Amino acid sequence: MDKPTYGTGIDYAEPPADAAPPRALSAYAGTFTNDFYGDVVIAEAGAGLELRIGPEPQVFPMTHYDADVWSYQPAGENAYGRTGVVFTIGANDEA
Repeated sequence: MDKPTYGTGIDYAEPPADAAPPRALSAYAGTFTNDFYGDVVIAEAGAGLELRIGPEPQVFPMTHYDADVWSYQPAGENAYGRTGVVFTIGANDEA
């Protein structure tokens, strides 16, 4: 069975049984730009990653889901369940 295309409609609460491991955490770390939130920072935090988002950054621990897909639990009105973060990896092996 093929793995699903990640996006809306995926339950990120439980990773798939055949989840591929992540790359080195440093491959995902950086500052990215989002049209709605502006700068979004992905940072190494302990043994994992955290997402820092918004003008007065809210910090969310991230959980590995599968390969280059991670998730976090949003807060507030959008806190209905875990949200996926899908990284696109470039030729330099970094997001």
